[in-house]
Amino acid sequence: MRLSKLNILDTTKAPSIIIIAIIFNIAIFILIQQLVSNELTLNLNLSALNPVELIRTQQRPEQPEQKKKLMR
Repeated sequence: MRLSKLNILDTTKAPSIIIIAIIFNIAIFILIQQLVSNELTLNLNLSALNPVELIRTQQRPEQPEQKKKLMR
């Protein structure tokens, strides 16, 4: 009867991966909270900006150029 060797890496692999995943998820959650928070908002005064006004004009049709008659 053979006794199988217990490898420390095999027994600690799953719990360590779970702990790393939990820490990673908490860090991402905190990062997203910081990005979404309203503490640092950029106050833009859009009313002070001058909007561009576009004016549409009617185009006159171009007159065809009259060909000069060559006199021979």
